Amino acid sequence: MNQLELNMAKWWEVSNVREAASFFRALPSLLPENSILYLEGGEHPKAFRSFLKTRSLEPQVRISLSTVFPKPYFIHLPLLTDTMSELARMADSLAEPEICDHLHCYRDETILLSWYNAFFDPLMVSHSMSESAVGSFAAQLSADHRMVQSGQGA
Repeated sequence: MNQLELNMAKWWEVSNVREAASFFRALPSLLPENSILYLEGGEHPKAFRSFLKTRSLEPQVRISLSTVFPKPYFIHLPLLTDTMSELARMADSLAEPEICDHLHCYRDETILLSWYNAFFDPLMVSHSMSESAVGSFAAQLSADHRMVQSGQGA
């Protein structure tokens, strides 16, 4: 099974995204159908862990772990509007560290979005996404966006 990472030669940086519920509500508008949301880590309350397990998919790819030790809990979820709506509803009553530490979105064998230290650091979106799509997504979140190239500094 391949291990996937975002192409770090060039990417869109989306900064100042702080609210998990809004992020999950907006995510389907950015990414193509059949995308997968990967959540890594987090201090999941029992009801949230149960929700994740009922919606989870068997992994078809391996994402490079962002946390090496201790080995984190991770889950792959279909990026469906109803799943994201329910995730957003639950996120409304959770602190961000209860949701995840890091997250990624992918389709087939391509990482489309990576977010290390989710809800605190800027998120990175594949440069293959159009500026209009990333700009619209950022606007929904009252966030900023810019293109970054390797060596330019994030």
